[in-house]
Amino acid sequence: MRYNALIIFTSLFTAGCTDSDISLIKDGRLNDFPEFTIGQAFDSRNVCESTHWRTFVDDRKRTVVEYQCALKDATGYYVEETQKQLDSAILEKERIKIYYEDKIQEREEYIPRRREEMQGSFHPSAIEKMANIEKGVLKNLRENYEKKTISASLEIETLQQQLDSLEEISAQEYFHWTTLEDGEFMIIAAGITEKTPDGIYSESIYNGFGGPLSALYSNEADTYSHYIKQIDATGDRLIID
Repeated sequence: MRYNALIIFTSLFTAGCTDSDISLIKDGRLNDFPEFTIGQAFDSRNVCESTHWRTFVDDRKRTVVEYQCALKDATGYYVEETQKQLDSAILEKERIKIYYEDKIQEREEYIPRRREEMQGSFHPSAIEKMANIEKGVLKNLRENYEKKTISASLEIETLQQQLDSLEEISAQEYFHWTTLEDGEFMIIAAGITEKTPDGIYSESIYNGFGGPLSALYSNEADTYSHYIKQIDATGDRLIID
């Protein structure tokens, strides 16, 4: 696991001294959220199917305490988001239809009306020049209408296929902590990893911890969709894969 130095959380939190690094973290309290121990807050979340703690030594020889939460219904979030995109694409296709059909009808009606208006006041060649220019405009409108309709239809088809073939997605939130020599500890990394059944991973990291911690301690979210929207509203999530 690589750590981004820019997201290291430099605020330290005092905790009671225990024999194990995991207990040190779980029995401690964050200064901004003193009403619960970390263990109470992190292990009793509505959004977690399960939680897990472990330790490992990273490539800088630090003992890292890792917390993981298996987030509920990650697939539902992607179904919801893809459906929103599909609905938006359908509306966009309808908007294209209304816009271009109105414009085309307008030009179709304009040419004979303008031709009649010009009769007797303009040379026939000027009238034909006007008509040809307007016919060119009309031709471009029809071509653009066809191109945009094809593009919109392809987008709708693609999104529908994505929705129909969407596989089960699992999502894990992690927090990494390290302990210090004076019995204090700090968060050094946090984020979310997602995995599809065929083993494709994606990851987003927290480039700030205040927003995610506030969402975590509020314990309002009971689905991945709700939780990720809380975090994204803070601007603290950075998608890297």
